[in-house]
Amino acid sequence: RDPESHIGIVPILLELSDLPAPEKKTLRLELERYMRLRLDRRLWMHSSITEFHTEWYREVYRIIGVEDPYRELKCRSAAAADQLLRTVQTDGIRGAMLAAIVANRLDFGVFGDLDPKTKLVLQDFANLENLPLFVDDSEILLSRLKRARKLLYLADNHGEVLFDLAFISEILRINENVTVHLAGKSGPMLNDVT
Repeated sequence: RDPESHIGIVPILLELSDLPAPEKKTLRLELERYMRLRLDRRLWMHSSITEFHTEWYREVYRIIGVEDPYRELKCRSAAAADQLLRTVQTDGIRGAMLAAIVANRLDFGVFGDLDPKTKLVLQDFANLENLPLFVDDSEILLSRLKRARKLLYLADNHGEVLFDLAFISEILRINENVTVHLAGKSGPMLNDVT
């Protein structure tokens, strides 16, 4: 990605935060200037885009001095996911897996959509059994889950994790001997589970 696309993320991240409007404006100007200088001097160029963004988020949090500026967004995301999960009908382990895949849309780092209810609605879960997957290795996965002894499950987005937990419950139902380790981020990172 070009440097301007990274700098363009600044107003989106600040809009998602719970910071007061005057602070957002000041921070936007300062962070854009700071990032431009760092990028121009090639002080922030990792070969991996993931490492770049992880370092960038941590630096933003350090600069603004707020432990988790997205706490309110995460609460709204979890409430929306909880409400949906109560009404979504899944059919066994495959249905729970597909629902967790659909729930991945609860990702607010992509376009800056602030309303969890517009990211995911009940109709998104209709006809889960016909959900087209680009690569569908689910039969292999489910077969391995039935005989697994240990499972590392990497959680992603805050609200989405409720669907992940429902999937994990189904895994434990078909294999009560598996030990599940659920992993999240070690510190606050936009809408990610910590």
